[in-house]
Amino acid sequence: MKTVILLSGGIDSTVLLAHCVKDSGQCHAITFNYGQRAYKREHHAASAVADHYQVPHLTVNLPPVFGASALLGTADMPTGHAEQPDATTVPGRNLLMLAAAAAFAQAHDYHTVMFGAIRDDRAGYADCRWQFIEAANDAIYYGSNRTVTIAAPLTGMTKPEVVAMGIDLHVPFDLTWSCYTSGPQPCGVCGACQLAKAALA
Repeated sequence: MKTVILLSGGIDSTVLLAHCVKDSGQCHAITFNYGQRAYKREHHAASAVADHYQVPHLTVNLPPVFGASALLGTADMPTGHAEQPDATTVPGRNLLMLAAAAAFAQAHDYHTVMFGAIRDDRAGYADCRWQFIEAANDAIYYGSNRTVTIAAPLTGMTKPEVVAMGIDLHVPFDLTWSCYTSGPQPCGVCGACQLAKAALA
């Protein structure tokens, strides 16, 4: 199976890429710029991860259609995971990314688009829940004349379980970036940092 992976450069998408490379070997990574404040760090990490696994890597710029979000630098960044999920929500982001990745997949004869939603994401983000994933899969599957599917194989796993899976796969965690900000070092207090630190510990 030929797979397109949404690669942010974070822990979850990197573990997913490692898993897909091990299983199929035919993977293509796509990183999206949707105006996020951490884009430069995410892109650097995603490029390093793609080079490590020797997979082709495409960057796609999404149109500036999103509302206010801490991830875009248009709202204050909350501390702690899912305490203020609305502040870090980017409505429509996953829908647009999956649609763009599916269009690329269909055009280049890839069969599945995968993204690294995990169980910890469900509480705060509606577009990481099974209802959304199933609906997106139906739309893409039938819209691509039954040639492309959507999958989120990590969605039943917690962050520590994803890290454990990554350890088994010898994932280079030092190449990843799991912070909502773009400083020289992870901020250590945002939701992404909190989850990553706890899981790696």
